[in-house]
Amino acid sequence: SADFERVKKSYYGRYLMAFNSVESIADQLVECAYTGHGLFDDVEVYRTVTLQDLNKRLQNQMKREHSSLSVIRPAQGE
Repeated sequence: SADFERVKKSYYGRYLMAFNSVESIADQLVECAYTGHGLFDDVEVYRTVTLQDLNKRLQNQMKREHSSLSVIRPAQGE
C-alpha cells in the first residue's frame, strides 16, 4: 500500500540520516558489536521488507496464547 511505502521510506531515510552524526555512528557500532549484526544490515531490511513480511511476522508473534490482560481498578474506600 502507499501508506506502507511512505512509512518504509521514512524509516529508511531516518536510518541513513543517523550517519550524519559521529555519536550515532558510534552507538550503532557498539550495538553491532553486541548483536553480531553488520552496520548496514538494517539498510537492506528497510530496503527489501514488504507489507506481507510484516503481516506474517505479526501473525506469528501476536498470538492470543502469548498475551495477557491487566485490569487496574481504584482501591476500595479511597
